Amino acid sequence: MSNLEEEVLETLKRNKFSKMIVSEIAVDPELRYFLLQSIIPNVATKSDIRDLRNEIYKNRHEIISYADERIFWPR
Repeated sequence: MSNLEEEVLETLKRNKFSKMIVSEIAVDPELRYFLLQSIIPNVATKSDIRDLRNEIYKNRHEIISYADERIFWPR
């Protein structure tokens, strides 16, 4: 979570007016829909996470192979 996000959350927790806004979002279906539609493009899907894991796995093995060649089997 970025500093900006943390600051927004802290402000929402402290500010009484902000709490009222958040509670209104919770009960108003149109506001919830609008909020979710604005957030959804930034959410990672299962496929995104799977692709990221595969990329990390591949890079990890490339690094291990490189280290093995340089450290354990020097030429």
